[in-house]
Amino acid sequence: MPATSRCALCGARFDPSSASCNPSCPLSRGCGLVCCPHCGHGAPRDDRGLAGLLKKALVRLGKSP
Repeated sequence: MPATSRCALCGARFDPSSASCNPSCPLSRGCGLVCCPHCGHGAPRDDRGLAGLLKKALVRLGKSP
């Protein structure tokens, strides 16, 4: 089962691995944004950086984020 994300703007659930933003953007390959396929809202990926570290720590402690 693929991991899902929830859009902070519209609340839709989607697969973040297939939710790339505008493919014509010159940064689309190395970009850290995930765009909601329903409303187009862009947000940083939650599996990278500080958010990713905190999420992993919460999972290890048994507290789902």
